[in-house]
Amino acid sequence: MNGVCAVIISYNPGDYLISNVRALRSQVDEIIVVDNGSGGDSRNILDTVSKVEGVKVSYNNANLGIAAALNIGVKFAMDAGYKWVATFDQDSKVTPGFISSMFSAYESCKYKDLVAIISPVYYDPAIGKYCSFGRGKRNPATSFIEVETTMTSGNLIPIHIFSKVGLFDEAFFIDYVDHEFCLRCLASGFKIIESQRSVLYHRLGEPVQHKFLWKHLIVTNHNPLRRYYNTRNRIVVWERYFLVKPGWVIRDVISLVKEMLKIVLYERDVAKKIFFIIKGTYHGFIGKLGKYP
Repeated sequence: MNGVCAVIISYNPGDYLISNVRALRSQVDEIIVVDNGSGGDSRNILDTVSKVEGVKVSYNNANLGIAAALNIGVKFAMDAGYKWVATFDQDSKVTPGFISSMFSAYESCKYKDLVAIISPVYYDPAIGKYCSFGRGKRNPATSFIEVETTMTSGNLIPIHIFSKVGLFDEAFFIDYVDHEFCLRCLASGFKIIESQRSVLYHRLGEPVQHKFLWKHLIVTNHNPLRRYYNTRNRIVVWERYFLVKPGWVIRDVISLVKEMLKIVLYERDVAKKIFFIIKGTYHGFIGKLGKYP
């Protein structure tokens, strides 16, 4: 298994966490679940998970944010001497042979020393679609493609990368933690590959499809606070990496404009979400980061 430690971040998880952990357990050497201050019935679920052989649960007394929780897991893997870290959200589920197919993509790469992240293709059962972070559709006929950014869940990262580029940025708290880390890797001369034959089941927000003219639009329905973090952090990312990846930044600016149009046209709590987007924009430009007060 090449010394793989899986890190799962949890926050008030449901029963699905138990099946997700069991699906992953046989594919990695060890799992650490880093919990961000869950309460109620979720504690019972975490207690059940902690009894699975090869699984540890690390409890935080409060929600420290996804970046801080990821760093706790990464440091655990470092101290234990693992060569690889696999990062997951609590609601992501691996398919059979997921980790081995990720390594197959890595082994087929001619520039393995430059690979900082191996990411999968995502399948969202809510909308019935495969999602690739490449500019085209998933292509299982090829082993991998290069991408500029990806999301954290399902990633396989060589442990030495963290000593080269640093840990996840805890000031972001949540949202764009993944993209910032990806762009930092690219700025340091590394590459990110997406395995076209590795599929992770993952649901992004509460997606709903709408038809606008001849196109089908996917609306994520993130809550207002998530809109705040998303807007604030992406503006900080734009400022940091425009000179490194100007094309990526321009595309992401366009993406934000499209998201705002979809919010206005199709989502709930429009006024509140727009307010939080404006506030996030302001805090992003003045560099006010950390957890929302």
